[in-house]
Amino acid sequence: STSRKDADANENTSVGKEMRSFEITTLHRLRMCEWSCRVVDHLCASRRSVAVAFNYVDRFYWSHECQSEFEYKLVCTTSLYVALKLCNRETIRPIVLSVLSQSEILPHHIIEMEAILMQNLDYHLNPPTAFCFVETFHGFLDGLALPPTSMNIKDRVIQKALLLVDLSITDTFLTSILPSTIGFAAILNALEIESVEHGGEPTILSSMFMAQSKSKLDFDTVDTYLKPTREKLWQLYEESARVDTSQTGTKFYTSNCHFYYDDTNDHGRTRNNHHSTEELSPVQVDGNVLIYMG
Repeated sequence: STSRKDADANENTSVGKEMRSFEITTLHRLRMCEWSCRVVDHLCASRRSVAVAFNYVDRFYWSHECQSEFEYKLVCTTSLYVALKLCNRETIRPIVLSVLSQSEILPHHIIEMEAILMQNLDYHLNPPTAFCFVETFHGFLDGLALPPTSMNIKDRVIQKALLLVDLSITDTFLTSILPSTIGFAAILNALEIESVEHGGEPTILSSMFMAQSKSKLDFDTVDTYLKPTREKLWQLYEESARVDTSQTGTKFYTSNCHFYYDDTNDHGRTRNNHHSTEELSPVQVDGNVLIYMG
């Protein structure tokens, strides 16, 4: 019942009660990232919303200990709600996310947490994300001596880079890395993927891009973390993606995150019909309805 849900919520979020802290594991983050991506795609909103939302989540928990799984879900859901209002022209109502959470989180929970969240973030709600830097660094590709037959190579590289940025949100190590470094590393890795797919030397395009960018970026700060960031992105890519080239383009099926990426479509939409319900841990699809699974 609603009263019981309120009682559970109050118990989980009460201030001043003696409670054991709740450890947020990689699996918890992965589940909420996946749920957020599916909700955003279901609403035809920008994937940047998810990056912004988890920027809020990470900053909130830099200064707070999580007390329960319910609290973590509430902070993630509320962060997504605020990010959607920031990143999209059409504002959704809290009831929408409540329905998508299968009413585990009620609208007034989101409204109350929104005030707490914004105060704790000191109202700094428009952070730079790796998505922004991928779009910024896109211009550096214009200076590359690309083959005449590669009319759409820049678009393909950016789409692959955005896929890597999507995967980066799920990783706790990368929360400590500057989004500019993640965006730059994603483009370098995407260039190497593109080179390999077309039978070229893996590092040719990435080396050209590095040389083109050196005069425009401060590598004293970027170089320190660029190599481990690239290695982490490769690890995420290799662990979660298998590449299948077909007549419709290159498809990446990620076994851990269950993202579906098709470079013939726009930037990395999620497709929900090629995995079983058991595989889609936080979200299952019933017709056009996304169901939040705790």
